[in-house]
Amino acid sequence: MTEPRLPLDAPNDSNDEESTVIAGRPRKLWRNLWHTRWGRILGIAAAVFVAIIAGITFLPKPGTTEQPVSWERNSNGGFTPTGTPAEDPSLEFNAASLQARNSSSKAGSSVHSGADYFASDSITVLNLSDSLLMKRAADQLVETLKEKGNFTTVRHYPAGHQPEPGERSDLFLTMDLKDIRISGITSRDLNAEIHVQLGPSPVTSRHSYSTGLTPPSLRFHAHIEIDHESTLTGVESSGAKFKLQGANIAEAIAGQVLPEIDDRRKEEDPMPQLPSGFFPDWTPPPPFDFIKTAKAEQRLSFAGCCQENETLWLVSDVDDPGRLLDLVHAELQAANWQGQRETGEPAYLRMTKQAESLEVFPRRSGGFSSDTETSVFWIRYRKVLNQEQREQLFEQLLTEQPPRMNLLMDLDRMGSSKQRQRALDLAEANPPTTAKAWLNLAGRYFYRKQQDQAVTAIQCAHLLNRIRNTDLSGQIDSLLKKNDLDKSVARQITTASLDALGVINARSLTAQSEGVKRPLTADTLVAVYSPTTNAAGDEGFRISGIYLSPASGGTNESFEVATFELQDGSSSWTSGSTLQNFDWQHTFRQHTPAVELLIAKDDPSHIVIRAQP
Repeated sequence: MTEPRLPLDAPNDSNDEESTVIAGRPRKLWRNLWHTRWGRILGIAAAVFVAIIAGITFLPKPGTTEQPVSWERNSNGGFTPTGTPAEDPSLEFNAASLQARNSSSKAGSSVHSGADYFASDSITVLNLSDSLLMKRAADQLVETLKEKGNFTTVRHYPAGHQPEPGERSDLFLTMDLKDIRISGITSRDLNAEIHVQLGPSPVTSRHSYSTGLTPPSLRFHAHIEIDHESTLTGVESSGAKFKLQGANIAEAIAGQVLPEIDDRRKEEDPMPQLPSGFFPDWTPPPPFDFIKTAKAEQRLSFAGCCQENETLWLVSDVDDPGRLLDLVHAELQAANWQGQRETGEPAYLRMTKQAESLEVFPRRSGGFSSDTETSVFWIRYRKVLNQEQREQLFEQLLTEQPPRMNLLMDLDRMGSSKQRQRALDLAEANPPTTAKAWLNLAGRYFYRKQQDQAVTAIQCAHLLNRIRNTDLSGQIDSLLKKNDLDKSVARQITTASLDALGVINARSLTAQSEGVKRPLTADTLVAVYSPTTNAAGDEGFRISGIYLSPASGGTNESFEVATFELQDGSSSWTSGSTLQNFDWQHTFRQHTPAVELLIAKDDPSHIVIRAQP
């Protein structure tokens, strides 16, 4: 007879007591353990451990910059903050690894109009995004700019903050998060699109203008887009959230921004030391009625070189761009401003009144001129120095002793006709030393119908352009064409042009003489020449020497030395060395006699050119 089976959930009376004892044994053991001293200690320790882990993981706030901070380089080479820098969180845990890929694209433009000095001592970082990711990226980018950017001032404005009206900055860097997507559980996948703008003004339009009142500073703009993709694997606390991704994005931004700045430092003329009047006090913009009517928000207002004001307003949710432009045009026209709307797309307006100008243009969503947002517009007002103010500043330069001829030639357009003639007279005894200054001097000589002096000046410009490897060939050819001269004229090397540049005939040096001294200053050519004759009987010159330029990030007593050799159209270079601490010497053995250049021991502010003893 088969014994009946019980249901799975039915009680088994025969084993009930035993089962109860077995099941209850762990509970009894725990109760017994808890009533012991060591049991309570272990229980409390476990609870504390869980609380600490939870606290580290979820409670700490990330230490990011929340208020404006300015960093000034101090005498020790470090930076001293003003404001509230970011503080590291008190509890931070990171046991994660990051795999990331960044793709970058960059578009840019620059406008040259005579003297275009590049100022890059200070930079202001404007973070437009309040996301934690961008806060992380901005903080790390600021640290990189301080460490590698050769700046004297680095300012950081987090989202919701902007510089005080009138605050100056050579460069503005704006960064914004355009798109972000986060996914994953065991790992975190991140896709982010970041837009960066760099330039002396934080915004740009499709249009550029140059007038007789345009300030002598380089106008350029770079738009950079970073597409970031990453996967984070591991564990991190809330105090470390997005730290790895932000640092990776900052590295990608710096990888685009720093080369852009360094290239311009190499290619453009640096902003010279100018009288204080070249940097006027900030003046507020006029109280335009259309600002209130259009509900425009003021974003920035600052001053610059030969510029009392640049103010930017943002107009959002523009339904009818034509109506906005008509509103601005009507008010300014009634106040005797000049200018008309530009027909076509995108909508654009520019109006002027003496030294003031105002533009209305759509915000650019990308780096190319076609990437515009038709519902968001910028209004930009500028006020530069007028001609009377510019002539007063030029007069200060004319009365300096000794005269700075490079500066006088570069800023020639600031002076009146009589002032320009005085500068021309000064150049006879104090020749300039840069290719651009010689080119400007040639233009003045052509204008004055002094043909021989003009030809010598343009030959000097061409020779220095060749020595310095600058990009003035197009301007030189254009000036020659304008005056009905062949390009070959500038390429000729003559004793007149060599004498004008102060190049010394090596044969005039003797072993018994003390040599010739040249001042140790930036933008200085120190060279010798020897006449040559090739196999065909053609006469020419061998030219050897150095050109001194300011050392990047150096002091007033350090220079980059470019050593060169020129002969019959060929050239060779040895560049990149630094002349510092007044300890330098170089010998050119291709001349007869051999020539050596060295720092004067009795006067370290000069270089001695002498025949090798």
